[in-house]
Amino acid sequence: MNNILNNKKILLGISGSIAAYKAPLLVRELIKNGAFVKVVMTNSAKEFVSPIVLSNLSHNDVIIDMFDNSNQTSGAWHIKYAHDIDMMVIAPCSVASLSKIANGICDNALTTLSIALEPSIPFLIAPAMDSTMWLHPATQRCISILQNDGTIIIPPIDGELSSGLIGPGRLPEISNIVDTISDTFANWGAKRRYASNINKSFNNVIEVETPIKIDDKTKDLIDSPINPIQGAIDKDKFNAELEFQELKNKLV
Repeated sequence: MNNILNNKKILLGISGSIAAYKAPLLVRELIKNGAFVKVVMTNSAKEFVSPIVLSNLSHNDVIIDMFDNSNQTSGAWHIKYAHDIDMMVIAPCSVASLSKIANGICDNALTTLSIALEPSIPFLIAPAMDSTMWLHPATQRCISILQNDGTIIIPPIDGELSSGLIGPGRLPEISNIVDTISDTFANWGAKRRYASNINKSFNNVIEVETPIKIDDKTKDLIDSPINPIQGAIDKDKFNAELEFQELKNKLV
């Protein structure tokens, strides 16, 4: 048994890749090693693996709908779940979810939790897709963005794919994913995925020490009286009535 996973709280994301059928095996291995697992999945993932199976294996309700009333018991539920964990892992991660997370698109529960994740919490993604999709420049751009943001990418391996082709894109073996999770815990320490500038931004707004300088031209513009618009309104009203009267005369 891998003791480093004991009592670790892991949020496991599952997206709409055919490799999602392997997700129950990952949940089982994490649970066997003493981890607490909470599953979040996309609607597309339900086409490949049953939420009931994942719920039974993890001993937790599965998060699917971000507007599910059962998640709304603590205000900003996505912040609660995204901060009260030790790690988030998405395995498998489809191209769609990969690109959404890379570009900050929060249109489902999985991507929302990914973006809400506190930067001190390690974030691992294991993409799984066909070779042409994995090697596409758009996919590789998203991978680069995520890595620059501090996300740990568990690269797919070469092998036989669901399309019948052989090449990169296959989800790594479950044991390899578990080993990567364990190694990340062992080496993470006080590391942050990216530096947060939130407090710095607030300080920049609050701590204004020098008055704003306004040039003479701008000051004259501010001090000049505002021309009343009532005259323009009356003129438009008069023109409208005149045009209406002329139209009536033509019809007589």
